[in-house]
Amino acid sequence: MIREGVFEAFLTPTWQIVLILVGLLLIGIGLLTYAWKTDRRKKEEARQRAQAQFQELARRVRLTPAEVATIDILSAYLANPLRKFVLLRNQSSFDHCTTLAVHEGRITADEIAPLRFKLEFVGPREGRHISSSTEIPEGAAVLIIKDIRPPERATVLPPDPTAFQVEMERPELAYAEDAQIAVIFNDDTGVYRFESTVSKHLGPILSIHHSEDLEQLQRREHFRREISLPVFVRFADSETKPVESRFVEIGGGGASITNRDNAFSRGDMLELSFHPGGDAAMKLVAEVMRTSQGISILHLRFTNIREESRNLLYSLLF
Repeated sequence: MIREGVFEAFLTPTWQIVLILVGLLLIGIGLLTYAWKTDRRKKEEARQRAQAQFQELARRVRLTPAEVATIDILSAYLANPLRKFVLLRNQSSFDHCTTLAVHEGRITADEIAPLRFKLEFVGPREGRHISSSTEIPEGAAVLIIKDIRPPERATVLPPDPTAFQVEMERPELAYAEDAQIAVIFNDDTGVYRFESTVSKHLGPILSIHHSEDLEQLQRREHFRREISLPVFVRFADSETKPVESRFVEIGGGGASITNRDNAFSRGDMLELSFHPGGDAAMKLVAEVMRTSQGISILHLRFTNIREESRNLLYSLLF
């Protein structure tokens, strides 16, 4: 009986076999079509949700058509451009896309600045690196550098979407429109520099085109600047009379001073006393790391310097 059944199975007409195969093929095509349509529908629903979120956020912040076009440019640098709504609420994503777009010349910093203000992506963020001139806080001290002039001090004015504005310490110095300058700024995260051009100079107020290309020069404690300031020096933990000297340069992590009468040498621990501002004296302990110009210049590294003391030191530089 079994052998007869098997034999009959082999005698199944060809048309029936073809019909079964066609049926299976149609079922497979149907399943694939259903999966494709389901995936397409889900993607369309996701696109509509993302577009709705973007439109709602754009309505809240009152984006203009030009600003929407700017966001469209920036969204090309997202992993998923459909999720461009994240650019309106996540500053890190906005910063990343802006940096790429500006570097590729698809948009300018002056076009980005008003949008940053509208989205409130301006002002300092604690512990975060600065990526735009709009994030430099009001009241901060900066250095303005032009050609071979010595750096000029200035104070940052209230934020303005049209320009980065500072009040010059020496307003009599003239800066022509479109003059190339560099701006140096420091905060807790480091020392930054950006290059730009002058927009306008009226009295003490210098207006500078915004920048989205801030370069972090170095860690804050390593930044130094030439300066001439009296300082009194003696061996640490001693009661000897201090020797009068002068700073040659100073920074957040160390300094160079003159070595009067060649009184000190490499490896000495010294106590420095000087007046960085006002009447109160600052005292720091430093180690002589090396000498130069024979032994007439001492290169020092501050030891156990507190952050408030470092901030006071930077008031000399900025």
